[in-house]
Amino acid sequence: MTDRATPIRREWRLDPGVEALIEATTVAYRDDGWIVDCDGHELRASSQRGLEHALATHLYTRHHAGSTPQHADDFVPALQNDHVFEERLVAASASLSRVERLTAIDTVDGADGGAIVLLQGVRVFVPGTVRPGRGRVRIDAELPSLAPRLSIGFLFFTPRIGGGGGGRPLRVYRHLRNADEAVSVWARFTRWAEDSGAPLRAKVISQTWSFPRNDALVVYLPAESWALLDEVAEVLRADDETPVSIFARRIAPGVSVAWEPMDLAAGPGRTSFGEHRAAAVAQGVVASADGSSPTARVREALLAANVDPRAVFQNLDSPPWEWRVGRTGDSRQSGSGDAASVTTERKEQ
Repeated sequence: MTDRATPIRREWRLDPGVEALIEATTVAYRDDGWIVDCDGHELRASSQRGLEHALATHLYTRHHAGSTPQHADDFVPALQNDHVFEERLVAASASLSRVERLTAIDTVDGADGGAIVLLQGVRVFVPGTVRPGRGRVRIDAELPSLAPRLSIGFLFFTPRIGGGGGGRPLRVYRHLRNADEAVSVWARFTRWAEDSGAPLRAKVISQTWSFPRNDALVVYLPAESWALLDEVAEVLRADDETPVSIFARRIAPGVSVAWEPMDLAAGPGRTSFGEHRAAAVAQGVVASADGSSPTARVREALLAANVDPRAVFQNLDSPPWEWRVGRTGDSRQSGSGDAASVTTERKEQ
């Protein structure tokens, strides 16, 4: 029988949160399978890929989301609706409808005519009189501000001004302890969003059994709203000891930020931020079962996934973060370290 436990060697500086995870994790390969012990939780699998998946799920659930499952089967509640709580969130929202100018991709003539527009990637028929003309036909359509089915277990909100331009949004996370806090914070934030006129989108957990979570409320800030990050942090500020994701950068109590993953290997939009970071760290940790350095293996996996190893809240090609340092009034961090130079990281490979 073989048993190769991996020692911890610190050859490169990593994100502080990731270093803490490595120090709390031991991985081994035995004749009867693969085993990893992470912060006192033992995970087993019959294959390397299976152990990577199990560890990634554990890292995502416990260290990114910070959730404590209240059910034996985590997946069944996720597929259930909580209509009573969802109605409370809807009632607390600052607005229920908005008008968005859409470009028609086709028109339909006749008494029952109208226009076909592309809305969030879906072809939608908008009834009404449309006069075909040269160039693009624009339609002012009344749309709901709230969308309860875009993401399982979440309620989405878009203010009257809209969600802003494309590109890579900056994610802002807010930890929420319970349903009552969620309703209060949601009401305050959506009112601020409408009053400030900031283009953005946001979502909040709409199932009472899913609390607490570090990512219970997520704000998606487009580039034109990045300058309002200080205000967003202040509106969302929680109690001093409120936790955040170990992979995100803390900017205020209970509030953290992260860049949307940009990993060509994984494909755009295939995984969430937390899932992406957890998978990369898990891959590196499990690879070190051959006796190699877990620090080196995790660093390699992060670089391959376009993640800055010294500050995993950002990608290697994320916009510079230095302009944010010291502006939010909270320099403490739960996970991600100082921004690293992309040029330096690539030269060290």
